[in-house]
Amino acid sequence: MEGFDATARDAWFACSVRRFDIGLESGAHGKALVLDLAPETLRRSLALGATVRVTLYSIANNG
Repeated sequence: MEGFDATARDAWFACSVRRFDIGLESGAHGKALVLDLAPETLRRSLALGATVRVTLYSIANNG
């Protein structure tokens, strides 16, 4: 956002939903995933009026 021009910033703040969605595809096997969000990431999201969502997509079992 720091690099956005005034028109892009206005468009962002005009949105009814401001969300950063981190999409991940699950695996059939393996270890647990740990996803850390740094405090600065959360602070910047808050300053932008945005939520942060993590979406886990399942994979089809092929066999």
